[in-house]
Amino acid sequence: MNRRNSKRMNLLGLRVRVRSSHNPSLEAVSGRVVDETKNMLVIAKRERKIIKIPKSICTLEVDVEGKTRVVDGTTLIGRLERRLTRK
Repeated sequence: MNRRNSKRMNLLGLRVRVRSSHNPSLEAVSGRVVDETKNMLVIAKRERKIIKIPKSICTLEVDVEGKTRVVDGTTLIGRLERRLTRK
């Protein structure tokens, strides 16, 4: 997956894991993306706990079609509907 494809990616419902972050307490957090705002991902963990993660400070591992892809969170900044329609 290249940088251009990651911008157009819809993460809702996908399993993600924080690979690295400027905030050490967010590293290794994993779960399903249940919501996405302009600057945040909302992740539901197995313990039914909801965590909000800033896109700007994280690198994520995303499970897509059985493969793990690494995505820089800064490429995901912006509203989902705008990212999907942008060229």
